Amino acid sequence: MENLKGEKMAGVSITTVSRVINNQPYVSLEKIEAVRRAIETSKYEKNINAVHLSKGKTFLIGVAIPFFNHPFFALIVEGIANEALNSNYKMVLFQTNYEESREIESLDMLKQKQIDALIICSRICEWNVIDTYLNYGPIIFCENTGDKNVSSIYMDHYKSFSKGLEYLYSKGHRKIGICVGRKVGTNGVQRISAYRDFLRKLNEPFESEYIFSDYYDFEDGHEIVEKLINLNNPPSALLVSNDQVAAGIVTCSKEKGISIRQL
Repeated sequence: MENLKGEKMAGVSITTVSRVINNQPYVSLEKIEAVRRAIETSKYEKNINAVHLSKGKTFLIGVAIPFFNHPFFALIVEGIANEALNSNYKMVLFQTNYEESREIESLDMLKQKQIDALIICSRICEWNVIDTYLNYGPIIFCENTGDKNVSSIYMDHYKSFSKGLEYLYSKGHRKIGICVGRKVGTNGVQRISAYRDFLRKLNEPFESEYIFSDYYDFEDGHEIVEKLINLNNPPSALLVSNDQVAAGIVTCSKEKGISIRQL
């Protein structure tokens, strides 16, 4: 018992003191009261790090996200927080800003047993880096991890983007642009693959300038509108994967007197 000789003050064994502190059974009420009096007298506080070490658990879950202020990731974090609360776990949040070194910091915490598991909401590290950490604890990914032997949860971005493109095409649009987040991320790759396959299937030309990538915020919508205005042959429709960016595009378009037809 740290900071007091509990067994001497309470007149009981170390084992009994431990049982009382950890709310374990088979201790008489008389001994429980004696230990509690000793705790109050000595102002003892449990060393939570020592408890975690003895149990082999921290009851902490790491969550790596690129941005805190993004509505999509905020919803994911909210869902994780609710489930963590139900299971008596707490969260440790890592904002990576899509910087590999920051994501590695979260992986190192798993390696050092400072967290019990890690959820990576949008991965930046290559798989050869991730592979070196898989034996240190559970890592869950929010993406389609293909044939990787890891846990993941995701939506089918290829299928959803294909449906969006087909819908725009059915409304008469032949020059369709897309706006994605990262080109290199798994989700971005799937969206662009859907776009390429869609154009190939319909024998429509591929225009690289119709792909807008690395846009995440409301303000980015203004930059996209400026680029659209300066295109010699702009698309008549734009499929946007981010609500904030889409809102920025709509707002800027209105400011510039550009009409947007709702479909």
